[in-house]
Amino acid sequence: MNALNNKSSSAIVAVNDIDRARRFYSDVLGLELNDEGLEGLLVYKTGATDLVVYPSELAGTNKANAVVWDCGPDIDAIVADLNAKGVMFERYEMEGV
Repeated sequence: MNALNNKSSSAIVAVNDIDRARRFYSDVLGLELNDEGLEGLLVYKTGATDLVVYPSELAGTNKANAVVWDCGPDIDAIVADLNAKGVMFERYEMEGV
């Protein structure tokens, strides 16, 4: 299943290990690498948008969401597929969501 390729995302993600990030986004999530820029910048195609991944010494210092995909009714199947690949999820209960 490569369901995230067809979902829109909004993100610019800082990572401290660009090679590890490339393996995660390409191999585990199955995203298509659309472009590689200077200094390790990776641009992935996700739906009608792009996900930009770049190396930064400050990566991991933000406790907020880093990537948001609009998965709609496919969410359970996508989560099950990624769980099978070893991806761990945290669930947040929010009133009205």
